[in-house]
Amino acid sequence: MTPAPRTTTFRASRCRGLTLIEVIVAILIASAGFGLVMTSLAQARRSAGRVAAVDRELALARTLLEESFVNALKPEDASRPAAGVQRWAGASNGIPWTVEVRSGVTQGLTIERPADQVGATAGEQPAGLMPMDVLTVEVGRVRLSTVKW
Repeated sequence: MTPAPRTTTFRASRCRGLTLIEVIVAILIASAGFGLVMTSLAQARRSAGRVAAVDRELALARTLLEESFVNALKPEDASRPAAGVQRWAGASNGIPWTVEVRSGVTQGLTIERPADQVGATAGEQPAGLMPMDVLTVEVGRVRLSTVKW
């Protein structure tokens, strides 16, 4: 006995795809992620620009401070509004700068007095006191200061 041939009916299996709503939600999620990535990249670029600007200002401030420390920075138009104070200003590559050299005397590391308060004239060193210059350089957002004994 031979078995009767089986007839199987294949039902067409329903191929289910993505609905339109699912596709729209997926696109919205992807575009939100892309937007966040682009925003963070733009912020990083702005931050890098600010860091580069401050770095240029710091380099110029260091150069001006070193030049004024070794008395190499002596412009002809240096103004002397008060005794023992030299101030001058300028701009380099669009960056404004000012330099101030304040002369005085000190009894040590903690006490500073202008020379005229201790009875000395400019260029004169009173007994027991050391001459000193306080150099201050401001370039853009950078301010450096040092003491020259």
